Amino acid sequence: PSVLGIFFAMNSFLLLHYSKMWVFLFVILSALFLLKSATMAIGLSAGLIFILLCKKKIIPAVIIILLLCSSFFWIKKPNLDRLPIWKQLVEKSVTGRPIVGCGINYFSHLNVIDKTKTVWKEAHNDPLQIYLELGIVGILLFFGFIVSKFREFFRLKYSDLQLYLMAGLVVFLTSTIPMFPMHLPQLSFYAIAQLACLDVSYGKEI
Repeated sequence: PSVLGIFFAMNSFLLLHYSKMWVFLFVILSALFLLKSATMAIGLSAGLIFILLCKKKIIPAVIIILLLCSSFFWIKKPNLDRLPIWKQLVEKSVTGRPIVGCGINYFSHLNVIDKTKTVWKEAHNDPLQIYLELGIVGILLFFGFIVSKFREFFRLKYSDLQLYLMAGLVVFLTSTIPMFPMHLPQLSFYAIAQLACLDVSYGKEI
């Protein structure tokens, strides 16, 4: 449900440009009700807050934050059992090779098993896994790339469609904390496509 929820959240903002508001609300509310994905709710809220703040609508942004907090009473709660595992990974990164990391795909060889006896192939936290495998150098390059894209976005005059594309990327980036969309082709493909559409459309009226 989380993967499908992230996909819906990333692409749902385009409905604001190509369709009516009621279609957008119907799609996202139906998806939230059916999937009950906390990751989707968090990502969707982050994207909506980003849009509202860019449009300088502070009060609606605060309302969405409050609704997000209340939604956890009926949306499936995130798995907090992964927090101790993340703590161990941070300690391993710091005491291991913090500068250049332990190497790509190192996590998959750690044989990490959670309380349900499930073997983890990914860390369910992309920034943390980047830090573990590529070290401080990798995580600085990762965040440096993100910051450069946001600086480019705010430096230029953007249209509503470009804003909705960037909001989709905000959803993607938000979901990297509780999930691993960068390791899922069906999600990372759309993130790359949206980023490419942004780069091509800068300076054009769309």
